[in-house]
Amino acid sequence: MKNKIIITLFLLFTPVLYGVYYATYDMWNHENYENRMFVTTEDVKKAHFTQKTATVDSLVNDTVPFKNELTALNSAINLKVFGTVQNDKVLLGKDNWLFHKNVDDSKSIDDYQGLGHYTEEELRAITDKLIYLDSVLGSKGIEYKFIIPPNKEQVYSRYMPQNIPVFDISKTQQLADYVNANSDVCLVYPRKYFKELSESEHIYYKYDTHWNNLGALRGLQLIMDGFENATYTQTDAAPLMDLANVSSIYPYIELDEYYEISTDKRETGKQICLLHDSFGDMMIPVLEQKYTVQDCKYAYFNEFYLSRDTNIFIMEINERYLYRLFTTIDKIIAEAEAL
Repeated sequence: MKNKIIITLFLLFTPVLYGVYYATYDMWNHENYENRMFVTTEDVKKAHFTQKTATVDSLVNDTVPFKNELTALNSAINLKVFGTVQNDKVLLGKDNWLFHKNVDDSKSIDDYQGLGHYTEEELRAITDKLIYLDSVLGSKGIEYKFIIPPNKEQVYSRYMPQNIPVFDISKTQQLADYVNANSDVCLVYPRKYFKELSESEHIYYKYDTHWNNLGALRGLQLIMDGFENATYTQTDAAPLMDLANVSSIYPYIELDEYYEISTDKRETGKQICLLHDSFGDMMIPVLEQKYTVQDCKYAYFNEFYLSRDTNIFIMEINERYLYRLFTTIDKIIAEAEAL
């Protein structure tokens, strides 16, 4: 009898809840903070009959009244009462620093712990291909540079939870050491330098996985000439905070620092092809102050081409996506050979 009463009250209350919600719709926050597309009625219509129920469930979850407000309230309780973040993508560190878990197509925690090393055969094979790419580009008068921005977990390890042990160097460090010891290829993985630099400069976002504009500048200074006298000033621009958004703690944090970079503005007359992932987005505004930039954005997911006017070819791959080097290097070589 009790269960019937509860079910009846729920069925009666639900239409009222939806009615109030849509009558006051403009009062509520409808932003999508989840880094994915919400399910729509069109998705339900197109779903295979075996997936209809699951798709409808997802639609209901994505359109539930007061979704952001209820999620934020739950996150506030977890953060302020229990000191946790309940999210399968976000790891809460010390002083509320947020980090990336092993999710989707990246393994940030494995990288941090030093797991999954490359074999000698893998190291030799990829090094040979990088040497060959460098020689092909060099024969066409193109300078080749390769930078691997370290994962935030490596740079700001002092804020990582103490219950996550480090067993060995990362496989990225392993690869960088091998390539640098066995070739003249310009491969820069500035984990150690960035870790030291982070003690005095804010070079990664506190609530996002990326380096900020200052971090991008410091990375460029390691592979490019002409940025030695660049300056930076803090601005009021909104910083990136994807991890705070995804974990719904965005209403309960102080905004992070954001910088604007200025160079001496003396253009070089050279053209750069920048093949990059999302970390390269912060490099482009700095590079464009002195170079013409061919922006091959997210080219590890799509086709790209090398222009015959290229003077410098820069590859940027964030540490947690380094596996893309192994899956795209042949395409990159073929593009260089075709020039």
